[in-house]
Amino acid sequence: MLDKIQMETSPDQTPAPTHKERMENVARPLVRRRRRSMDILTIGEITSRNQRIYYQSIIGLSLLLLVCMVFVSIKDEELIWPCLVISATSLVPLWIWVSQAEKGIPILPAFSIQQLLIYLIPIFTQNPTIQGYDSTVMNSSAMSIGLLFILLPLGWMLGRELVKSYPSRWNLDFKSWGTAGAFTLRIAVTFLLVSIAFEIFLKLGLMQWIPTGLMPVFKVVLASMAAFGAFLGGFVIADRRHTGSKTLFWSAFYLLFLLSTSGLLLSGVTLMVVAAGIGLGLGGGRTPWRFVIAISAILSFLNVGKFDMRAKYWGEGGANMSLLSTPKLYADWTKFSLDKLVNRSATARSSFDTVEIKGQSLLERINSIQNMTFVINAQQVLHKEPLWGKTYKLIPPLFIPRFLWPEKPRTHEGQIMLNLHYDRQSSVEDTKITYIAWGFLPEAVGNFGPLGGAVFLGLVMGLLLGILESWSVKKRLFSIEGIVIVGLLLQILISFEMVASVFLTSTFQMVVVLVVGGALFRIGLASEIRKFKRRQ
Repeated sequence: MLDKIQMETSPDQTPAPTHKERMENVARPLVRRRRRSMDILTIGEITSRNQRIYYQSIIGLSLLLLVCMVFVSIKDEELIWPCLVISATSLVPLWIWVSQAEKGIPILPAFSIQQLLIYLIPIFTQNPTIQGYDSTVMNSSAMSIGLLFILLPLGWMLGRELVKSYPSRWNLDFKSWGTAGAFTLRIAVTFLLVSIAFEIFLKLGLMQWIPTGLMPVFKVVLASMAAFGAFLGGFVIADRRHTGSKTLFWSAFYLLFLLSTSGLLLSGVTLMVVAAGIGLGLGGGRTPWRFVIAISAILSFLNVGKFDMRAKYWGEGGANMSLLSTPKLYADWTKFSLDKLVNRSATARSSFDTVEIKGQSLLERINSIQNMTFVINAQQVLHKEPLWGKTYKLIPPLFIPRFLWPEKPRTHEGQIMLNLHYDRQSSVEDTKITYIAWGFLPEAVGNFGPLGGAVFLGLVMGLLLGILESWSVKKRLFSIEGIVIVGLLLQILISFEMVASVFLTSTFQMVVVLVVGGALFRIGLASEIRKFKRRQ
């Protein structure tokens, strides 16, 4: 017994640690490593975690879709078949993605869920825009959507085989957090402030020196900077290691939000908002529910009175209103939205429409099946010929900078061509007043028909998603490559109303900004860390 006691004591007679103390000593460095490891983990390592949660989520989604089908069958029996086809086939890419052992950026499930929402929500809410079509049109639309879901994973698996992932070369070192965190937050706020200055100068009329052909490039650059700053700032302030003030970041974020939405286009802030949410989630290691609820409430409230505001202000210059008029604009916006929410009738009318303008909720805005039923009805009932790829053929010249080609077609040229060909708008002048969105699948159907469009988009989009995911597996999240991948994921998430010409040109410009901005940020970050190490 004495020998045993002597074995459990150290040479200086200090008692050996108890089992509880040993476990705590082991746990402390593990907790520290877990908190500090986000910057050195690869995208594949992050995504492959929590496999059980993925399965549970899909099972939960399946049950939710079953409830949706029961509800739809009670409300309108004619919609049960489209609801069943879309619901059942949407699970195919999700199950195939989850079953893969090696995962990269979850871009296939993100795109699949996005497509599910934009096509199923209007059926569930029985949106008036899908009423009045023959049942064969609705069924053909559902079959085309279902075929897209089935072919997406086929193209995705092929894309994964074509590209091999290699470790990222341009990593961002966040390990010296005391310096890196403060520097990153300064950069994030600086990006937001630069975007704010641009919006203010634009409203003050101080940007007239920028050539008209370069203005779209400036706007894309500033939008990408704002999204990059929102992502980095969200990551820093959500991390437990950060002890600095959050006030400046949130003040800059919401000021830019208000300035950007004062043009009465809520879609302009989508990229920044989603980027901030992802940054908060990664930095804090949990879903940022407070931010999600707050920003959703703000966007929903503004969206209710958006059309009344356009009716009143777009005839007076709308997006070009002066800076001093912005407070009155938001006062009117608040009044219109409150009037809608308490069911008062709004009588504002636009100068180009004689019907009463009604509010539109976010659920009503998420509606792409109206485009599907419209184009399929035009082809099958009105016998309109498909465009046979014309909206895709015009894309390559759009990558030429406008300052080199002042007469270059508009980025929305594919969308314009669809609206004019299918008589959704009567003249080119109408397309300059109102943009009517289409989306990827309706555009493909407009070019190749219900069957050919679904096959084309399913295989091509699946191929691209597979290439991106395979390439991302071994890239560190916090690297220039990782930032580009996250940017592409964000672009996919907000693309539900885009046509290919808009998506590809804006994505190309965003990638250029992220690569250049990421390189400058990496140089500055490395310099700060070297200074920190010398001081130590």
